[in-house]
Parts: sequence; C-alpha cells; structure tokens
Amino acid sequence: MHILFTKEKIDNNLITKFSRTDKVLHCPILISKKRNFPKIDYSKFTYLVLTSSNALRFLNFSKELLNLQCYCVGSQTAELAKLKGFKSVISAGGNYSSLKNIFFNTVEDKTNRVLYLRGEYVSHELEKEFKKEGYNIFSLINYTSSVNMNFSKQIIPIINNDEPKTIFLYSKRSSDAFAKVILTNNLSSKCKLICLRVISENALNPLKKIKWQNIRVFNIGDEEFCLD
Repeated sequence: MHILFTKEKIDNNLITKFSRTDKVLHCPILISKKRNFPKIDYSKFTYLVLTSSNALRFLNFSKELLNLQCYCVGSQTAELAKLKGFKSVISAGGNYSSLKNIFFNTVEDKTNRVLYLRGEYVSHELEKEFKKEGYNIFSLINYTSSVNMNFSKQIIPIINNDEPKTIFLYSKRSSDAFAKVILTNNLSSKCKLICLRVISENALNPLKKIKWQNIRVFNIGDEEFCLD
C-alpha cells in the first residue's frame, strides 16, 4: 500500500516505521517561509502557545523566550520545543480542542500574558477564544505558507496509480489545494481507492463531494493507528 504524507515536516521515526511494510511518499502541499515580525520582549510573557511546529522554525531563541511555559498542540511540536531548549513543555496530544481545554483548566491566573506564535493562515480562532475566556493573549505571526508549485505534478501520477493508498491531509488549505487538483484533472473516480485521513472536520469540508474508500479524522501523532 502507498502512504502519502502531505505535511511539510514529518517525523523521521514515523516514516521509518511505515516503510517497513508499505511504500511511503512525502509530497508537501504547503511550503512555509519566515515572515518579518517586530522585536518582542519575551520577559513580559509567562506562557507560549503553539499550534504548529513551523512557528519554532523561524525564531531566534533567547533565555527569556525559553523560560516561558510552552503549550503545544501535539507531540511533534512538543519534542521540537524541548530540543530548542524550552524547560517546561506541555503537549495536548495533537488536538486543538484538547490544547484549549488543557490551558483553560491549568492556567487560573488570567492576568499573566500569553504569547501565541502562529502562521498567517490558521484553522481556528484561538486568540478570539482565549480572549473570550478572559486571558491576556497576544498573537504574533512569524511565518507564512504558499502552495507547493510542484505538488500537482507529483500527486497526479500517485492518484492515477490503481494501487491502494492512504493520504494524510493536515489543514483546510491543504485540502482546498488537493481538491482543486482532483477536480481540475477529473480524478474523482480514482479516489474510490483512497483512504482519506484529515486533521479535522473543517479540513474535510472541501473534499466531501468526492467519493473515497473511507474517511477518518486523526490527531497529529496518531497516524500509525489510522491505516485500517
């Protein structure tokens, strides 16, 4: 079976594990790049919230930043945060709702400032939801992303191949781009052989009109449990 990962950065251990029994393909749909942002006095914050490991790729790490208590959406982001030197790291298991609930249930003092590092495009209104709960949160965009121009050339032969395959999609923007390739190139009939795995119901929306072999919503870090 072919297993296709469409996220830009994938855990090498995951690829190694899947490669023992299946053919693993890595074809990123979105490519990230640094975005200029103003200098921040990290000493004025107590908490750091991360919904993507990409936010950590475009930072200059200082003692003040590494002293922040870091809340991460999943294990991959949490592991990278630890490697970068953060002393206190909490992982929400790959689920946005869990991240939000863990933070709300563990942080009682809402006067302490929260820094939310994020990309230009996000799937959830985290800042809005935190402010609604009374938290003093500041959102900083330090990276952006664009569609990989080579993606369609890479993905079309894979979809046309009649072998069974599982495809993992990690954002609504990725799903939008994926759906566009399928519909533009009249590949809908080929999707009946594809097991579709999406990060959220929101990411599934652009693909609902296409008939798949089966569909499952997964959490980041749980990919190995989503092949059946």
